[in-house]
Amino acid sequence: MRPGLLFEREHDDLDTLTPRARSGPAEATAVDLGLGRLYDAMARGDEFLADVARSVMPVPLQGIEAIRYRQAVLADCLANPAAARALYQVAAEAIDAERRIWGAGMRNPELVLSRAIEVLEVFLRALVELRGLAARNQATCESQGFDAFFTQLNADVDDAFLATARGHLANLRSRSIHVTARLGPGNRGTGYVLQRRPESGQRLRSRVMAAARAGGTLKVLLRDQNAMNTLAEVRALAIAPAAGALTESAGHILAFFRRLRFEMGFYVGCLNLHETLRARDVPLCIPEPVATGSGGAAFRGLRDPGLALLGGAAVTGSDLDVGPASLVLATGVSGGGKATFLRAVGLAQVMLQAGMFVAADAFRADLRSSVLTHFPREEDAAMERGRLDEELARLSVLVDAATPHSLVLMDESFASTNEREAAQVAHDVIAALVDSGVRVWFATHLHQYAADLRQNAPWPVLFVAPALGADGERTFRMTEAPPGPSSNAMDLFASAFGVPDHSTGIQTEHSG
Repeated sequence: MRPGLLFEREHDDLDTLTPRARSGPAEATAVDLGLGRLYDAMARGDEFLADVARSVMPVPLQGIEAIRYRQAVLADCLANPAAARALYQVAAEAIDAERRIWGAGMRNPELVLSRAIEVLEVFLRALVELRGLAARNQATCESQGFDAFFTQLNADVDDAFLATARGHLANLRSRSIHVTARLGPGNRGTGYVLQRRPESGQRLRSRVMAAARAGGTLKVLLRDQNAMNTLAEVRALAIAPAAGALTESAGHILAFFRRLRFEMGFYVGCLNLHETLRARDVPLCIPEPVATGSGGAAFRGLRDPGLALLGGAAVTGSDLDVGPASLVLATGVSGGGKATFLRAVGLAQVMLQAGMFVAADAFRADLRSSVLTHFPREEDAAMERGRLDEELARLSVLVDAATPHSLVLMDESFASTNEREAAQVAHDVIAALVDSGVRVWFATHLHQYAADLRQNAPWPVLFVAPALGADGERTFRMTEAPPGPSSNAMDLFASAFGVPDHSTGIQTEHSG
């Protein structure tokens, strides 16, 4: 039995959620986008929940129906968070109870059987709890995932199954056993089979007839150690197959509970994150996935949820419709929010393809095979390589990992060399990526490169920049705007000398 809450049963890809998603380019993306802050908010100190988030979020779903399937399950969890947390808790407690039962790894058949019985009794109680949750919540759940899971649970764990399982466990707990065997070579016993214990309510005549058919009775004195050893050996031979079968059954049910805890752990993490962001007045929406190549992202009020998790002032949202643009080029004043904007775009794409909500009033985007980033890093303290060398090494890894439908986010790449050389490198790299079908978002101060693209771009380019308020103050909101030679030099001058820009006698230009 599989929960099937992360993936549809016929497309069950839980085995693809491996630690490979946490290495190489995927790890760089997690660092650049600040995914760690989201993982922490999802976990709330629970390392297991953090591990689930790290396993699931970086692995993008590649089908619209797969995303909608998971979104529907999440919607049910958001509508009834208590039931979702209860499902997770039942699975977690069952696993923890199994771990605390003594005797794991023992080889003695008596101990193996005893432990298996105790484990199965714990699991039966947990299955009854799950069935109760299903009975109370199935009618209000609208997702295909929960409906299929609850239906399967009710079918597999019905009253007949529970009665039969409890009866077998009660019989196996009895100290008296009934065994059949036959003589083998050398008059040694062979073919030991543990038989069902006769019903205690049998009529006297039936018991007398059974005793007559059974032949003679051998009584062993307690002080006869050799005879007692022989009986112990016979008992072990008889119960070993049953002990193995029960241990295997317990293992199957344990695997089910582990899977349920993992799958519900993702949704509990989503609930934790949703509650935290709502408490910070961050707008959240269920995003709309569209087919790859059917248009770029379009959104209203898009925000960086990681920045909101840091607290402080409210995070400003941006509105944009990328349309058919293969390259989105962000220019404009430093400190205006370009890097934050790129992180917001990247996180929204990751969260959409994880089947989650997005920090926006509305968000739509086509599916991407991966999200790759190239953001500034701290300079190598050991001075083993130059800044540009380090940038290009990371860029080489990114290019190797990119596929025709990747989304690449680049923030101030190539800023470690002069503008002429940086513009040439940027031109070659971005042209190769875009020509290969990769969509690129590039925040840069390479103004001449931006101006040349505006005049001679071989593919659709959307230019954006930080918008400024009527008083010239930063709004930290990105908007469509032509590239311009803007920076924060005049702002720094005015701040240092305590005068407004217009009093310096130097003309400044701002984009937006």
